[in-house]
Amino acid sequence: MSRHVNLIAYNQVEELQNFNDESFRSYCSAKLASCDPYVRFLRKYCVSVAPSWQGKICEIGSGNSKLLYRLEQAGLLREGIGYEISASRHRFAEKFREWVHSEHVININDNILNAAHLQQYDLIIGVDLVFQLIAPVAPHAEASLVQWITQSLREDGFLLLQLMDFRNILEMIRLQNGVYHWWERFPEYDPWELVLVQFSLNDQKDIIWNKTFIKRNSTERSHFINVLRNYTPETMLSILAKAGFTGRVFSGDNCDIPLEQGEYVILAKKQSSSTAKA
Repeated sequence: MSRHVNLIAYNQVEELQNFNDESFRSYCSAKLASCDPYVRFLRKYCVSVAPSWQGKICEIGSGNSKLLYRLEQAGLLREGIGYEISASRHRFAEKFREWVHSEHVININDNILNAAHLQQYDLIIGVDLVFQLIAPVAPHAEASLVQWITQSLREDGFLLLQLMDFRNILEMIRLQNGVYHWWERFPEYDPWELVLVQFSLNDQKDIIWNKTFIKRNSTERSHFINVLRNYTPETMLSILAKAGFTGRVFSGDNCDIPLEQGEYVILAKKQSSSTAKA
Protein backbone atom coordinates (compact mmCIF):
# COMPACT_ATOMS: atom_id res chain seq x y z
CA MET A 1 0.00 0.00 0.00
CA SER A 2 1.46 3.37 -1.03
CA ARG A 3 2.05 6.05 1.58
CA HIS A 4 -0.13 9.14 1.57
CA VAL A 5 1.43 12.00 -0.39
CA ASN A 6 1.62 14.19 2.74
CA LEU A 7 3.89 11.65 4.42
CA ILE A 8 6.54 11.91 1.69
CA ALA A 9 6.07 15.44 0.33
CA TYR A 10 8.88 16.99 2.40
CA ASN A 11 11.44 14.21 1.93
CA GLN A 12 13.93 16.44 0.08
CA VAL A 13 13.15 19.77 1.71
CA GLU A 14 16.11 21.56 3.36
CA GLU A 15 18.65 19.09 2.04
CA LEU A 16 21.98 20.03 3.59
CA GLN A 17 23.73 19.62 0.25
CA ASN A 18 21.92 22.75 -0.95
CA PHE A 19 23.73 24.90 1.65
CA ASN A 20 27.33 25.95 2.12
CA ASP A 21 28.54 27.16 5.53
CA GLU A 22 27.70 30.79 4.85
CA SER A 23 24.24 30.17 3.41
CA PHE A 24 23.46 27.73 6.25
CA ARG A 25 24.29 30.35 8.89
CA SER A 26 22.36 33.06 7.08
CA TYR A 27 19.35 30.80 6.59
CA CYS A 28 19.27 29.66 10.21
CA SER A 29 19.69 33.19 11.55
CA ALA A 30 16.77 34.40 9.47
CA LYS A 31 14.61 31.47 10.55
CA LEU A 32 15.32 32.15 14.24
CA ALA A 33 14.49 35.83 13.83
CA SER A 34 11.18 34.93 12.16
CA CYS A 35 10.13 33.19 15.39
CA ASP A 36 10.28 36.29 17.59
CA PRO A 37 6.54 37.07 17.20
CA TYR A 38 5.73 33.57 18.47
CA VAL A 39 7.96 34.13 21.49
CA ARG A 40 6.13 37.34 22.34
CA PHE A 41 2.72 35.73 21.76
CA LEU A 42 3.43 32.69 23.92
CA ARG A 43 5.00 34.75 26.68
CA LYS A 44 1.92 37.00 26.76
CA TYR A 45 -0.88 34.45 26.45
CA CYS A 46 0.62 31.27 27.97
CA VAL A 47 3.66 31.70 30.20
CA SER A 48 2.48 34.85 32.00
CA VAL A 49 -0.89 33.30 32.90
CA ALA A 50 0.33 29.80 33.82
CA PRO A 51 1.66 29.78 37.41
CA SER A 52 2.83 26.16 37.08
CA TRP A 53 4.66 26.62 33.76
CA GLN A 54 7.48 24.07 33.50
CA GLY A 55 8.65 24.83 29.98
CA LYS A 56 7.72 21.42 28.54
CA ILE A 57 6.93 22.06 24.87
CA CYS A 58 6.31 19.75 21.92
CA GLU A 59 6.00 20.77 18.29
CA ILE A 60 4.20 18.56 15.78
CA GLY A 61 5.69 18.84 12.30
CA SER A 62 8.67 20.71 13.71
CA GLY A 63 10.57 20.95 10.41
CA ASN A 64 14.00 22.42 11.14
CA SER A 65 12.96 23.03 14.80
CA LYS A 66 13.64 26.76 14.57
CA LEU A 67 10.72 27.60 16.84
CA LEU A 68 11.80 25.18 19.56
CA TYR A 69 15.36 26.52 19.48
CA ARG A 70 14.15 30.12 19.65
CA LEU A 71 11.87 29.31 22.59
CA GLU A 72 14.83 27.69 24.33
CA GLN A 73 16.97 30.78 23.69
CA ALA A 74 14.21 32.96 25.14
CA GLY A 75 14.03 30.88 28.32
CA LEU A 76 10.49 29.62 27.71
CA LEU A 77 11.51 26.02 26.94
CA ARG A 78 13.28 23.72 29.37
CA GLU A 79 12.29 20.39 27.79
CA GLY A 80 11.38 20.22 24.12
CA ILE A 81 10.47 17.54 21.59
CA GLY A 82 10.01 18.03 17.87
CA TYR A 83 8.30 15.39 15.72
CA GLU A 84 9.18 15.64 12.02
CA ILE A 85 8.41 12.99 9.42
CA SER A 86 10.84 14.27 6.75
CA ALA A 87 14.29 12.69 7.05
CA SER A 88 15.98 15.60 5.25
CA ARG A 89 14.38 18.18 7.54
CA HIS A 90 15.31 16.09 10.57
CA ARG A 91 18.95 16.02 9.43
CA PHE A 92 18.85 19.79 8.96
CA ALA A 93 17.30 20.22 12.42
CA GLU A 94 20.11 18.19 13.98
CA LYS A 95 22.80 20.33 12.36
CA PHE A 96 20.82 23.43 13.33
CA ARG A 97 20.71 22.11 16.93
CA GLU A 98 24.50 21.85 17.00
CA TRP A 99 24.86 25.34 15.53
CA VAL A 100 22.65 26.96 18.20
CA HIS A 101 24.12 24.75 20.97
CA SER A 102 20.68 23.55 22.02
CA GLU A 103 20.74 21.41 25.16
CA HIS A 104 17.03 20.88 25.77
CA VAL A 105 15.47 19.96 22.41
CA ILE A 106 15.16 16.41 21.09
CA ASN A 107 14.31 15.92 17.40
CA ILE A 108 12.43 12.75 16.50
CA ASN A 109 12.10 11.59 12.88
CA ASP A 110 8.74 9.81 12.99
CA ASN A 111 5.05 10.00 12.18
CA ILE A 112 3.26 11.65 15.11
CA LEU A 113 0.38 9.19 14.66
CA ASN A 114 2.77 6.39 15.68
CA ALA A 115 4.07 8.19 18.77
CA ALA A 116 3.27 7.31 22.37
CA HIS A 117 1.62 10.19 24.17
CA LEU A 118 3.76 12.49 26.31
CA GLN A 119 3.49 13.21 30.01
CA GLN A 120 2.14 16.46 31.42
CA TYR A 121 3.32 18.85 28.73
CA ASP A 122 2.64 22.58 29.06
CA LEU A 123 2.28 23.36 25.38
CA ILE A 124 1.83 21.57 22.08
CA ILE A 125 2.41 23.54 18.89
CA GLY A 126 1.21 22.88 15.35
CA VAL A 127 2.02 25.77 13.03
CA ASP A 128 2.29 25.99 9.23
CA LEU A 129 -1.07 24.22 8.74
CA VAL A 130 0.28 20.96 10.14
CA PHE A 131 -3.08 19.87 11.59
CA GLN A 132 -4.63 20.32 8.15
CA LEU A 133 -1.86 18.23 6.60
CA ILE A 134 -2.17 15.35 9.06
CA ALA A 135 -5.98 15.06 9.03
CA PRO A 136 -6.30 13.67 5.45
CA VAL A 137 -3.58 10.99 5.72
CA ALA A 138 -5.88 8.30 7.18
CA PRO A 139 -9.60 7.88 7.94
CA HIS A 140 -9.16 8.38 11.69
CA ALA A 141 -6.12 10.69 11.65
CA GLU A 142 -7.98 13.74 12.91
CA ALA A 143 -9.50 11.94 15.89
CA SER A 144 -6.21 10.17 16.69
CA LEU A 145 -4.27 13.43 16.65
CA VAL A 146 -6.76 15.23 18.89
CA GLN A 147 -6.66 12.30 21.31
CA TRP A 148 -2.84 12.30 21.34
CA ILE A 149 -2.77 16.03 22.05
CA THR A 150 -5.33 15.72 24.84
CA GLN A 151 -3.48 12.86 26.53
CA SER A 152 -0.09 14.58 26.23
CA LEU A 153 -1.07 17.89 27.83
CA ARG A 154 -1.38 18.51 31.53
CA GLU A 155 -4.58 20.02 32.89
CA ASP A 156 -4.68 23.70 31.89
CA GLY A 157 -2.03 22.98 29.24
CA PHE A 158 -2.11 24.89 25.96
CA LEU A 159 -2.48 24.00 22.30
CA LEU A 160 -1.36 26.48 19.64
CA LEU A 161 -2.54 25.83 16.08
CA GLN A 162 -1.90 27.93 13.00
CA LEU A 163 -4.41 27.12 10.28
CA MET A 164 -5.89 28.51 7.09
CA ASP A 165 -9.52 29.09 6.27
CA PHE A 166 -9.69 28.06 2.62
CA ARG A 167 -13.20 29.32 1.91
CA ASN A 168 -11.92 32.05 -0.43
CA ILE A 169 -9.58 29.58 -2.17
CA LEU A 170 -12.46 27.16 -2.64
CA GLU A 171 -14.49 29.91 -4.27
CA MET A 172 -11.59 30.79 -6.61
CA ILE A 173 -11.23 27.11 -7.56
CA ARG A 174 -14.91 27.11 -8.49
CA LEU A 175 -14.63 30.34 -10.49
CA GLN A 176 -11.50 29.20 -12.38
CA ASN A 177 -12.87 25.86 -13.58
CA GLY A 178 -11.27 23.69 -10.93
CA VAL A 179 -7.68 25.05 -10.77
CA TYR A 180 -6.48 28.26 -9.09
CA HIS A 181 -2.79 29.24 -9.39
CA TRP A 182 -0.21 32.02 -8.82
CA TRP A 183 3.56 32.68 -8.46
CA GLU A 184 5.47 33.61 -5.29
CA ARG A 185 9.07 34.86 -4.80
CA PHE A 186 11.24 33.84 -1.82
CA PRO A 187 13.60 36.09 0.22
CA GLU A 188 17.20 36.43 -0.98
CA TYR A 189 18.58 34.12 1.72
CA ASP A 190 16.51 31.18 0.46
CA PRO A 191 18.18 28.83 -2.08
CA TRP A 192 14.86 28.65 -3.96
CA GLU A 193 13.77 31.73 -5.91
CA LEU A 194 10.21 31.09 -7.13
CA VAL A 195 7.28 28.78 -6.56
CA LEU A 196 4.22 28.16 -8.71
CA VAL A 197 1.24 27.40 -6.46
CA GLN A 198 -1.82 25.55 -7.78
CA PHE A 199 -4.99 24.60 -5.91
CA SER A 200 -7.62 22.03 -6.89
CA LEU A 201 -9.86 19.45 -5.17
CA ASN A 202 -9.71 15.66 -4.87
CA ASP A 203 -12.64 13.24 -4.75
CA GLN A 204 -12.93 13.66 -0.97
CA LYS A 205 -13.20 17.46 -1.43
CA ASP A 206 -9.89 17.95 0.34
CA ILE A 207 -7.64 20.60 -1.18
CA ILE A 208 -4.73 19.57 -3.41
CA TRP A 209 -1.90 22.09 -2.97
CA ASN A 210 0.56 21.62 -5.82
CA LYS A 211 3.90 23.49 -5.70
CA THR A 212 6.70 23.74 -8.27
CA PHE A 213 9.91 25.35 -6.92
CA ILE A 214 12.59 26.94 -9.11
CA LYS A 215 16.10 27.15 -7.65
CA ARG A 216 17.90 30.48 -7.53
CA ASN A 217 20.35 31.04 -10.43
CA SER A 218 19.54 27.60 -11.79
CA THR A 219 17.08 25.67 -13.93
CA GLU A 220 16.70 23.04 -11.19
CA ARG A 221 13.13 22.42 -10.11
CA SER A 222 11.47 20.65 -7.22
CA HIS A 223 7.88 19.51 -7.27
CA PHE A 224 5.60 18.23 -4.55
CA ILE A 225 1.95 17.99 -3.60
CA ASN A 226 0.14 18.38 -0.29
CA VAL A 227 -3.46 17.52 0.51
CA LEU A 228 -5.13 19.72 3.12
CA ARG A 229 -8.44 19.59 4.93
CA ASN A 230 -10.31 22.83 5.34
CA TYR A 231 -11.32 23.91 8.83
CA THR A 232 -13.14 27.13 9.49
CA PRO A 233 -12.41 28.69 12.89
CA GLU A 234 -15.88 27.67 14.05
CA THR A 235 -15.35 24.05 13.01
CA MET A 236 -11.96 23.83 14.70
CA LEU A 237 -13.25 25.33 17.95
CA SER A 238 -16.11 22.82 17.93
CA ILE A 239 -13.74 19.85 17.47
CA LEU A 240 -11.55 21.04 20.33
CA ALA A 241 -14.51 21.79 22.60
CA LYS A 242 -15.68 18.18 22.25
CA ALA A 243 -12.20 17.09 23.38
CA GLY A 244 -12.36 19.26 26.50
CA PHE A 245 -10.69 22.48 25.35
CA THR A 246 -11.72 26.10 25.51
CA GLY A 247 -10.30 28.12 22.64
CA ARG A 248 -9.78 31.59 21.29
CA VAL A 249 -9.27 32.64 17.67
CA PHE A 250 -6.64 35.21 16.68
CA SER A 251 -6.56 36.71 13.19
CA GLY A 252 -5.85 39.95 11.39
CA ASP A 253 -5.08 42.93 13.59
CA ASN A 254 -5.81 41.09 16.85
CA CYS A 255 -2.93 38.63 16.32
CA ASP A 256 0.69 39.39 17.26
CA ILE A 257 1.87 36.65 14.87
CA PRO A 258 2.22 37.66 11.19
CA LEU A 259 -0.31 35.70 9.15
CA GLU A 260 -0.97 35.18 5.46
CA GLN A 261 -4.36 36.05 4.04
CA GLY A 262 -6.88 33.50 5.30
CA GLU A 263 -4.66 32.23 8.11
CA TYR A 264 -5.69 32.26 11.75
CA VAL A 265 -4.36 31.05 15.08
CA ILE A 266 -6.23 29.10 17.72
CA LEU A 267 -4.95 29.07 21.27
CA ALA A 268 -6.82 26.41 23.23
CA LYS A 269 -6.57 25.43 26.87
CA LYS A 270 -7.24 21.94 28.18
CA GLN A 271 -9.84 22.21 30.90
CA SER A 272 -9.02 20.95 34.36
CA SER A 273 -11.12 18.14 35.80
CA SER A 274 -12.90 20.52 38.16
CA THR A 275 -13.72 22.92 35.32
CA ALA A 276 -14.96 20.13 33.05
CA LYS A 277 -17.31 18.84 35.77
CA ALA A 278 -18.69 22.29 36.59
